[in-house]
Amino acid sequence: MKKNNLIYIIVGFILLAFITGYIYHRGKHRHPFRYELDLTDLNEWYHGLIDNGGDHFVINFVDGGPYDFTNDTDLGRDSLVWTKKEDEYFIVYYPRDMDPRKGSFLANRCLDVAHEAIPDLERTMGKYYYPADVMDNRKLGIYLPQKPSDYGRVINELFGSTTDSEGSIGMTVATVTQCGAIVEGIVIHPSCFEADAHVLNGYRTTLRHEMSHYVYFMSVDYGVIAESRHPLWVSEGIADFIGRSRNQVSGADSIQFIAGRCDLNENFPQDGPYPNSSYWAGESFYKFISDSIGRKAPAAFISTLYHAPVESGLAQLFPNDNPKEKWLESLRQNDTLRHPEYLSLLNPKR
Repeated sequence: MKKNNLIYIIVGFILLAFITGYIYHRGKHRHPFRYELDLTDLNEWYHGLIDNGGDHFVINFVDGGPYDFTNDTDLGRDSLVWTKKEDEYFIVYYPRDMDPRKGSFLANRCLDVAHEAIPDLERTMGKYYYPADVMDNRKLGIYLPQKPSDYGRVINELFGSTTDSEGSIGMTVATVTQCGAIVEGIVIHPSCFEADAHVLNGYRTTLRHEMSHYVYFMSVDYGVIAESRHPLWVSEGIADFIGRSRNQVSGADSIQFIAGRCDLNENFPQDGPYPNSSYWAGESFYKFISDSIGRKAPAAFISTLYHAPVESGLAQLFPNDNPKEKWLESLRQNDTLRHPEYLSLLNPKR
């Protein structure tokens, strides 16, 4: 009898150890929750950006987890439709029916631009996410549709539903779960490769712009920004700043527009004679802090905003001054703000 009891105890111990090990193994590979998400607040924040001109990126919010962050979920994994060219950091997808020489050439161009952008992103945004820094070692995917009609279709397939991409030449598609954020991919409009190298809407400017969205979407604490409601100019201004889309001309009227209509704690207005103000005015603010405070100022500002409201970042840079007044003072001295009407012709929304 005692022998049987001993056997039961040993078998029970083995089963308990097996179950404990299985649970531990599963738990070790399950991504822990990173955000305290309130989807209602997040959607209100996100749609506030959309309503103020933020139709250049799309975010899908998923309640809970776990979520597959690997490149196995990429749209481009379908080898019957896509050809891929990849290195240690990026995967560029182009259509299988594209001329192989053209596809390889464009993919190599994107890889070169993407690698060149990394040091600027690290310096200007405080970090860059290499595959080793991302869950499941995910590489950043870049999609190159062949025809303008394919551009919106690819975005919709990445996003998982229909979204409005009309008027944009680049789009970043992201998914946010409580485990973390994932950028499903960057889509570049084919017209970007047809433009002259000196035209502002070229593939280089667009890809750098979208890569800054990649860093921003991977860095922000969505639980914080849903409550603090980051305005659109925060992400679009630094994206244009990094994209090097600056083309400055005299802008006395634009300066007056900023003085009367732009509040740094709010979304900049999109109505009136100066559309896309989150881009050109936002970029102007980042250029101002870089020139007046130092090259590290944009990184200090945006890094604070990854976990705090705009007021905190402004207070850190300007503890004793009014930031908007200092910005306007600099603009009036230089009088070289880009004119938005000129910008809208050469640099469509991204």
